[in-house]
Amino acid sequence: MKYPDIIREAIGLPNKKFVAMGVALGYEKPEKTLNQFRTDRVPVDQILTIAD
Repeated sequence: MKYPDIIREAIGLPNKKFVAMGVALGYEKPEKTLNQFRTDRVPVDQILTIAD
């Protein structure tokens, strides 16, 4: 993130928390070994908070 202090101030985020985000674009190539790797996932509500 380029401007974490500005984001923290704008959304009232304390220093002990952080904003993490990722964006995947494009099409998956299922034949590639890396795209066959799957991980366990926790429910979204355990890791995501939307502040408005």
